[in-house]
Amino acid sequence: MSRVSTDNIIRSPVQDRINFHGDSLALGKQAKIISDKLVRAVLAELDTRRYPHRDRAMFMFSLKAGMRTEEIASVTWGMVIDAESEIADVIALENRAAKGKSGPVIPMHPDLKAALMALQQERGVKVCPDLPVIHSERDRGL
Repeated sequence: MSRVSTDNIIRSPVQDRINFHGDSLALGKQAKIISDKLVRAVLAELDTRRYPHRDRAMFMFSLKAGMRTEEIASVTWGMVIDAESEIADVIALENRAAKGKSGPVIPMHPDLKAALMALQQERGVKVCPDLPVIHSERDRGL
């Protein structure tokens, strides 16, 4: 096996493609599809957590809107609510929240909309257009 030295760190080419579970992650490999059974199991687990509505919304942002973690963390209520403070039919990501720095408009999946409605109802007066949707335990953004 050949060794590659970079900045005094010796790594084999295979180590660059191994994740923490030991599975091979070839560069450019597409994400795996999550089965309905696994989705139900994850949602059931999230319902037992301390912040089930927040956690469900995070999971739905990823699953139903295809958003990355940094995009999810930067979503504010202003990006998901309309002028009447109702959950909108689209997610209007701002440039600062998007990976490519050009904010796309993402259609709102009904399951994500339901999760956001539950979170909005739970958060009450803490739902302001400039506040993050996904909050920490101390009511800060992530």
